[in-house]
Amino acid sequence: MNTILLLIIILGMAAQNVLKKAYDVRTNQKGVFVFNAATILAATLFFVVTNGAHFDFEVGVLPYAAGFAASYALNGICFVYAIGCGSLSLTSLVTSYSLMVPTLYGLIFLHEKAGIYFYIGLAMLAVSLMLINYSKYDTKISAKWLILSFLSFLGNGLCCTIQKAEQLAFNGGYKNEFMILALLIAFIATGLVACAKERGEFKLSIKKGALLALVCGAANGLVNLLVMILSAAMSVSVMFPLISAGGIVVTFLISFFIYRENLSKKQYAGLAVGILAILFLSI
Repeated sequence: MNTILLLIIILGMAAQNVLKKAYDVRTNQKGVFVFNAATILAATLFFVVTNGAHFDFEVGVLPYAAGFAASYALNGICFVYAIGCGSLSLTSLVTSYSLMVPTLYGLIFLHEKAGIYFYIGLAMLAVSLMLINYSKYDTKISAKWLILSFLSFLGNGLCCTIQKAEQLAFNGGYKNEFMILALLIAFIATGLVACAKERGEFKLSIKKGALLALVCGAANGLVNLLVMILSAAMSVSVMFPLISAGGIVVTFLISFFIYRENLSKKQYAGLAVGILAILFLSI
């Protein structure tokens, strides 16, 4: 059962990346905040529907919800901007390194054990990043892309960590309530920014991105729900590396065969080493 859930999570994450790229291509990075607000609203509706009429409020969930909302919005917005000025496969790879945040959380605060393979994986990550940043050939690496990718990395890593912390704090309870509160906060914040910055882009964003946002939000909701369910059955230092490794492979295949993204030989090597690094971290 865990394997099936992992596969659904991996496919759901890859689907989100492809849908965000499709939106970026359709609109030339117009209405990014509008798109993210619509995606968040769709994810919120997913949890409302799956929760039914049952809603238990616990005030202690609010700090976790607020933290998740900030991290969620940061990741969603920065990822869309990053793939607009860089490669989808490289952005997904760097963002996937966010597994280090919940992994370190598990090792330091949950006292999960780390062996020699973990440290080999860390060394391989350093080599991977060095190769990926080699920009002599087709795919250039800009300072803007690096900053946006790092912020997406940070936001995604904190999301996973906060989810695990909330589930531990409440003994696996309030999954849907936590996500509904968190996503509502993220929707309001992102929506206000969209109204302030992209008022003139609403029509374009909804016309070209409404269906993409709906599917992306539903996929995001499903992934988040399954991550919380699976985190109760697996250690975070094992689960997130496996999710990231699978996600990289699927996203890279889509980037290569659908979007025809070309990387230099060194960057291909960096991608391969990065995948191996994540696999080592999962041993």
